[in-house]
Amino acid sequence: MSKLLLCFATLATVTAYAKDKICVSDYDTVENDPASGCYVQSGTWVPGEPVECELRNVACLPITCSANGLQAEFRADLFDVESDEALFRQLIDGSTVLKHGDRALEYHGVCGFSFVPRDGRLFVTIDWKYGECEFGLNLIENEDGQCKEQIHYSVSLSVEHRDGSKMVEFAIDTDVTATCSYCSSITMRSDGFIANQEDTIVDTPGLGKFDELFTCRFYTDPKFQNEILSHDLVNMGTTVYGRVETDSNRDIGLSYYINYLTVLNDEDNRTFNVVQDGGWADILDARVRGKWKNAFNRNTNFQYRSFGFDDYQNQHYLSLTCSIKLCLSDDETCNPTSCDQTIDGHSYTCPQEK
Repeated sequence: MSKLLLCFATLATVTAYAKDKICVSDYDTVENDPASGCYVQSGTWVPGEPVECELRNVACLPITCSANGLQAEFRADLFDVESDEALFRQLIDGSTVLKHGDRALEYHGVCGFSFVPRDGRLFVTIDWKYGECEFGLNLIENEDGQCKEQIHYSVSLSVEHRDGSKMVEFAIDTDVTATCSYCSSITMRSDGFIANQEDTIVDTPGLGKFDELFTCRFYTDPKFQNEILSHDLVNMGTTVYGRVETDSNRDIGLSYYINYLTVLNDEDNRTFNVVQDGGWADILDARVRGKWKNAFNRNTNFQYRSFGFDDYQNQHYLSLTCSIKLCLSDDETCNPTSCDQTIDGHSYTCPQEK
């Protein structure tokens, strides 16, 4: 059985019967017409020579990435079907099955699919939540992008035609992949002593943000009841209790740790790293309270001694920047690699659970 593998924004090799065009639909690259087909074929297929079908028409696969999940609309001509109407009819009557890996998706089921008409075309839609549905999960280096390292959540769908024959293939089975990418680091900039999210990534198709799920807050007590606000005065040398708080209520296959915690004066020209490269400043007795690496839906507690900058008039006007590093939960190598170090005469120690 010949199989056509097509991935969003990815080139894939195909093998099929000899003919000039084997892509299931052809994108008009001359007019760049979004109403035309989906794929661009690399060349004419001849026996023994594979060709590639690249998904070039972004109108065929709109993707929305949120902090909670992935939404995607797969246009009917991404798959090898006679028409939009035929795909709808066959998925409803069961002669064609939509699959994610080996799992057949249910119409309107949990982690299933539905339909939506748009601009005169039929789209198969999914609205899947992280921690509820099964995704492909990978950590990808991206040196040329806004994020040097990205976490990819992917869903690959295929249409399986139940034609009743094991010898004759009447249609090419096609895999189509939708991917949401997220930066593996999140930076929160304080306003006073409340460190809120700082959006540093512009909106890009296929690129989502987890920023809204995290907040860094500071307290005067170890029970985290008395929060330090911008108008509060904190005496130098007293203990500040901090916590990275997450609004996520699901385990989505990720964990995180605090990578940087930087204190800045009100002119942003004097700084000191309470945490640097995952190491905690010994001079401030800075340390994690509890687990230093936590699941995505768990808070991280820490503490350090408050301080001011020498020979600076506005000692109490300080702000903070808190950065966390995201990891795949099963990646035991995701940890600070240079945390035990001495920088400008100040020693830093790798985090330990207490």
